[in-house]
Amino acid sequence: MKTHKILHSKTPDSKTLESKTVSQQQGFSMIELMIVILIAAILMMIATPSYQGVIKRNNIESLQNRIATAVVTARSEAASRNSVATLCASANGDTCGGSWSQGWIVFLDNGAGAAVAQNAQRENTEKIILSYSNIGNYMLSIIDIADTKAINALSFNSQGFSLNKQRALVTICEPEKDLVYARGVIIERSGRTMITRDLENNDGIHESRFDDGFGKTTVSNLSC
Repeated sequence: MKTHKILHSKTPDSKTLESKTVSQQQGFSMIELMIVILIAAILMMIATPSYQGVIKRNNIESLQNRIATAVVTARSEAASRNSVATLCASANGDTCGGSWSQGWIVFLDNGAGAAVAQNAQRENTEKIILSYSNIGNYMLSIIDIADTKAINALSFNSQGFSLNKQRALVTICEPEKDLVYARGVIIERSGRTMITRDLENNDGIHESRFDDGFGKTTVSNLSC
């Protein structure tokens, strides 16, 4: 009788498999690792200025929207209460004083209690409607377009018009005063507000635009 040998294939033990797995794993060489680090550093150098620019624009536009909202609030409160409402620079969030860069308040300038009405100064008995403190180091200024003098307060009558018939320009700048980031708010005598835009040269720098109502338009670059 013929006998048949049954051949059994050897199954590699766990140590053999582990040895093969370890031998197949390849790590980064020192040169490859240095190249990766160099590429990452270059990408970070490229991305950092762009990221900083986004932060600056966001901060500037946030202030731009806040001051525009304060003007709208003052006008609407004056109209709804048939009174005068004033928006003024405030360093302490309670009384007028300091610079616009520190903050502002909106209050009823109605002479409540023993206060003096329509004097653009908030006394304790006059109601505060809105208070904002600017904790950043971004600069904000407001000038009268007629004579370019600084304005510390804006008052609005019961029709929502400028009480003193002022036409004002708000300018917001970042700490380095780069005009590319400067933004503004245009406030007409009617109390209407408009945000500034890049109207000329397409250079990214915003300009103010005022129409005197008689066909004369003045366009000027924002200045920090």
